[in-house]
Amino acid sequence: PWCGHCKQLAPKFKEAAAQLRGTGAKLGSVDATVEQELAQRYEIRGYPTLLVFRNGEPEPYQGQRETSSIIEYMEEQIDMFAEPPELKELFGPDELEVGCTGEPKQLCILAFLPHILDTGASGREAYLAEMREVAKAYKKRPWGFLWLEGASQPKLETALGVGGFGYPATVVYAPKKDAVVVAKGTFSASEIKDTLERVSGGRARPQIIGPLPEVLEVQP
Repeated sequence: PWCGHCKQLAPKFKEAAAQLRGTGAKLGSVDATVEQELAQRYEIRGYPTLLVFRNGEPEPYQGQRETSSIIEYMEEQIDMFAEPPELKELFGPDELEVGCTGEPKQLCILAFLPHILDTGASGREAYLAEMREVAKAYKKRPWGFLWLEGASQPKLETALGVGGFGYPATVVYAPKKDAVVVAKGTFSASEIKDTLERVSGGRARPQIIGPLPEVLEVQP
């Protein structure tokens, strides 16, 4: 705490910690002149030394020692190790509200899958794995991911323009605009991501459908 560089860093580090509060990133400081055993354990040779711990393992922080740089670095780490959004099965209005319309997502991606009797458990899981890959790829985006069994919500399918080409089918819905794009092609993570890139990049032509109809409550 007594060195000049330590005194320069202290208020910047404190401000970064304050701005990152609640994000999952935790910043703390140690007085190595007091915690000498701890400093020896991590082979601290100079001051100030910044270490980043992941799963209990330290590595040196190599970025600039400015508030904005520390915050930017930690936010990158949060994004890198953040859990992807949950892929929820739509059983009724509650799941639709949480995953899509309640606090409107920028986009909702809905997958209509074949009946499990048609695909078997392994086939169903293969489709879900493709959707999870998509959710993981776009975990930084304010998007929701839902899936449901085809024909379980006929009014919803009609409103979204699903049908006529079988299942599985993927729909990208923009709740704030009541606009929809039905993905074409094979049901794969790469094809779905291609559709999402076209939609988010303004290269797809959405259809305005108006508010979604009330969905049915179905048994899990």
